[in-house]
Amino acid sequence: FKQDGEKLTGTVQGPQGDAIDITNGKVDGNKISFDVSVNGSTISHDGTVNDAGDEIEMTTKSDSGDFPGGKMTLKRVKPGAEPAAAPAAQAQ
Repeated sequence: FKQDGEKLTGTVQGPQGDAIDITNGKVDGNKISFDVSVNGSTISHDGTVNDAGDEIEMTTKSDSGDFPGGKMTLKRVKPGAEPAAAPAAQAQ
């Protein structure tokens, strides 16, 4: 994400790992909102940034019944820190 005053721009990672531009991005204090278009559907995102600025509690909803929406927590990765890796699969 990139903030310029009240304007929010950037990308999110799509279902196949591709970057998808956000639209209608807005920042109002610790509240953020933006839309993402995926496969002809628009998914709206509304979130609240915590006081430390390193987590966003996000709620999503879609204009299509194909995507039920939900809640998620986004966490900032510190520069130089590796994201937590998923456990390795065990061969049988």
